[in-house]
Amino acid sequence: MPRPKQADPLARRQILAAALEVFSRKGYAGTTLDDITAEANLSKGAIYWYFDSKAELFTAILGERATIFSELLEDAARQASSPLAALEAMWMRWMEALETDHGYQSYARLAHLRIELGVEPRESMDARRAEERRTQALVTERLLAAVAAGQLPPQTDIEAAALSFVSAGNGLVRAWLLVPETFFPRTIAPRIWQVLVAGWRHAS
Repeated sequence: MPRPKQADPLARRQILAAALEVFSRKGYAGTTLDDITAEANLSKGAIYWYFDSKAELFTAILGERATIFSELLEDAARQASSPLAALEAMWMRWMEALETDHGYQSYARLAHLRIELGVEPRESMDARRAEERRTQALVTERLLAAVAAGQLPPQTDIEAAALSFVSAGNGLVRAWLLVPETFFPRTIAPRIWQVLVAGWRHAS
């Protein structure tokens, strides 16, 4: 397939979607560019038009998909009526995406189960770390606002509360990916939310 005369955003998205599917099944080390070209139904030359290497493609997936995740949380928070309601909306949207959004499921499977230690490119690790910091910052901002609004006690341990939110979410993601038949994320989410809020208030 000859190189296109100009970049085609649709082709790039097609490559990224295909690569995400293959990486989420085979992991980084087990995936080849031939696997991705077969999934995307494109030539290897088409992939090299947009990405110099498998590592660059992998980094683009993790960086862009992770950003989509934080934007999903931001959108949920933006529509809420109060800081604590924003945190609850973020939590519920996260669990809803895990259960119903195939794209997020593939990203989560890749990020949680298919990245081999010592093999992942440094750039993609940096992108994941940056997104983790961004997510924690989003949660911390809303927690501080909830304290300021009197929805949480003044002595709330903000750092511990933010980490409990993110850790509980990541733990549920991993548990569901490993044993999806044992619970439904959207069903358990309200109960876990009540546990989180009760813990924040009790520990204060």
